Amino acid sequence: SFGPTLFKPDYIGIWVGFGSVIAKSPTLRKLHRELVADDIESYQKIFEAISIKRGKPINARRATLSLLMLIDGFWNECHLDPGLCSAEEAAQACYDFVERLFN
Repeated sequence: SFGPTLFKPDYIGIWVGFGSVIAKSPTLRKLHRELVADDIESYQKIFEAISIKRGKPINARRATLSLLMLIDGFWNECHLDPGLCSAEEAAQACYDFVERLFN
């Protein structure tokens, strides 16, 4: 999510703009729900697999939602203030969050 091909001011602005019209468009709202549902399913499976492998039970759904909202928060805040943090800092914050889940 924070690599140089995606984490660009133009793309961030498009994503923020998309977010602002979702509530007004049933078609876009449906598309958004489908995209988010796919992300939730994928991330939840990953968290469940890590949980099993490490023998540390977690609420995989809540971990998924937390991580996805953390990523969205960085995208939104970096759109509002591009100098707030670097892509590397945003990515590391997300890695730190995941690491803490299993420690």
